[in-house]
Amino acid sequence: PCGRERCAWSRAFDARPRVDVEDVVLAIDASPSTTAGARGLVPEAALAVLAQLSPRARVRVVAFAARAEVLVADPVPASAVDDALLRRAAQA
Repeated sequence: PCGRERCAWSRAFDARPRVDVEDVVLAIDASPSTTAGARGLVPEAALAVLAQLSPRARVRVVAFAARAEVLVADPVPASAVDDALLRRAAQA
């Protein structure tokens, strides 16, 4: 759909049941191949994923490109991962 340009897409669904897991590592692709437009979608898409987790889920966040950067090393509740952190992850 993007012709010769690189592109990305994401979908988020509210109607899905909660995912019953306890430990989650949210890995954000911040590599140069991720276009600026796609990076702008990262916070919204990641928050939609986190919203589907059970209340007892604990989350860590890692951004990766040529190297990985741990943004949340110790597990936190999914509700503690905010939009500002996810924007930073997309730009890491």
